[in-house]
Amino acid sequence: MHSQSPRVAAIAALLVFLQYLPAAAGERLAEASGRLVAAAPNEAAAYRALDVATIAKAADEVDRLAAEVAPDEEARNGADILAALEQILDAKRQIDDTLTATLALRGQFVELAASPDDRQALSNYLSTVSQLIDLSGRLRHLLSDALNRACAQLAGDSTALASLAETLIEHHSAIGAFVFASRISAAATERGRAPSPELISLTLRLVAENGSVELLPHVARAIRSRRFPPALVLQAIETVVAVGIPQAPRAGQDAALPKPAITPREMLAAITAIDSSQLDDQQLARRTELTGLLARWSKSGLPDDSYRLGTLEVRPGDWLLMRNPSPYNLFTDLAPGLFTHVGVAAVETGRDGVRRMVLVDLPERGSSIPATNLDVFVQRTLHYVLLRHPDPAVAARMGGVAASIIGNPSEFDLNFRTQRVAELRGQALAGRKIKTYCAGLLLLCAQETSAPREEFFPVTEFQAGGRTAENLATLGITVGDQFVSPTGALFSTRLELAGRREAMYEPMREIEEAVYDHFSRQLAAEKLNPSSTWTQSLRVKLAQASKVTPLLGQALASVNDVSPDLDLVAAARTAAVVETLDEVAQGASQQFAAARDAIRGGPLEERGGGLSRQEMDDIRLYRRRHRDLAARWDSGQLTSRALREALVAHYVKSGRAAIDQKFFSAE
Repeated sequence: MHSQSPRVAAIAALLVFLQYLPAAAGERLAEASGRLVAAAPNEAAAYRALDVATIAKAADEVDRLAAEVAPDEEARNGADILAALEQILDAKRQIDDTLTATLALRGQFVELAASPDDRQALSNYLSTVSQLIDLSGRLRHLLSDALNRACAQLAGDSTALASLAETLIEHHSAIGAFVFASRISAAATERGRAPSPELISLTLRLVAENGSVELLPHVARAIRSRRFPPALVLQAIETVVAVGIPQAPRAGQDAALPKPAITPREMLAAITAIDSSQLDDQQLARRTELTGLLARWSKSGLPDDSYRLGTLEVRPGDWLLMRNPSPYNLFTDLAPGLFTHVGVAAVETGRDGVRRMVLVDLPERGSSIPATNLDVFVQRTLHYVLLRHPDPAVAARMGGVAASIIGNPSEFDLNFRTQRVAELRGQALAGRKIKTYCAGLLLLCAQETSAPREEFFPVTEFQAGGRTAENLATLGITVGDQFVSPTGALFSTRLELAGRREAMYEPMREIEEAVYDHFSRQLAAEKLNPSSTWTQSLRVKLAQASKVTPLLGQALASVNDVSPDLDLVAAARTAAVVETLDEVAQGASQQFAAARDAIRGGPLEERGGGLSRQEMDDIRLYRRRHRDLAARWDSGQLTSRALREALVAHYVKSGRAAIDQKFFSAE
């Protein structure tokens, strides 16, 4: 046998070495996504023995590898950038498909819920869905950063940008619509060179197919702009119609609520002003059809009982289940609660004769039942699902009940009882006080239909274990019999999942949720011992005095924006804890935002003028507090993601410590 030459031997050794190198990041991301998909059970019974830590670990791995795949600031090759983005889009689509398939299992858990031995399967299922929602939101957040960076890097390559837009359309990418929509705004308002009409048209198509109401201000600027040719203005108007025509504000609407991006009247004026000589026959036909539609919207509002909300069609009687940080998320054994607030869609004709699709809800604050334009309300939440009863008569009846109680006096029930709702069944509700909590509103609407309660809430819920009941009782809070929650409705075998909003991620929300959840877990494990401030103690004493002084009670109710008939002592005691809890959670998230801005803005001496003394003091404070992070950021050794993760971990830890000190100290 001939011996190998040194060169051949070296090549052979290199090949042996290479086969042991880890696969490229894109391949590892695909493999990790596949492992997560395989780990998520495809039948309810398999959730009995599921180790949810496995799901969490797999989700973290996908998140980490996606960050490795994302093109960095130095990437310049258009093909490489597009390939990396497509790998992340593929992973996100796989996760979203898995989330959809997992949600489809929700009706299989009713039988398991009846058995104490099998009930853990429901919590394992909710944990899995929560992990998938959070991962989808994180991948969306990552794609937002990567796409914004890619658009800047490919700014001079119109062909590559068009290819990216086509890829985003193919993937039905909502975050792609968000990123590209901002380019429409820039093109409509800046004096520099605008993107090609072809790219703007692709962007409008992307927004029309995957957009949400938050994108409409960008499209509205295109409608108002004089830089765009008539054909693009027409397409921009069509895009607004496809996403959902903004509704005119209700009479007396809260001034703090967002104004519509553009009104039907303004759209009608814009389409009427288009020079018809610059449109072809097909465009003229579309213009005529849109003119008629917008004329009807301008005069009388919603023309039928269906409202376009992005990719969803909302109808009266639909239930909107919303996911937001909440201190009540772990109060029952059906935890983690996926949804923390609810609303019922209804059609309302206002004093101005305009029909609107509104959302009726029962917030914790306030003394009457509010209604808010649906397109405005949904901007308050990062994720929601839409449940619908398949019987049109049942759905219509629920929508009618919701509409009938708009403006009724209300009282938020801190004992979460449904008996008061049951007492209203079959009675005329006009002007009646509604005494319940947010999910009780769903029951109020459901019980006036011909369908049994079990079609809406098939799973009985119980108070969380440990010391939860004992601790809540000290606040005057109990979870009553026949309790229903926003999450409980998810297990209905009858209600259809009519759609959901793509999950979004926001680090400030992550911090708040972590703090609230820590409070709930400690509530089960430790004795509640809140250290009230002097102001909060005074409030409790005043509330106690109001028991024998009715006028004082009325004054307290007015100040605190609650019903005078509410148990003010329990309300004050609970408010003292909840307000402190909110201060801790929201304070931690606000400090995160301030620290992030202080570090990313660079050293104080390198900033321009215009800062107040307080702003400069704050920047110095946060940069001293996070001295190592600031130094690494200034030297280019720290990515935006790494900075965010480090700051989130810091403020979650400090928020939890504050919770322990304020609510569970031994003193």
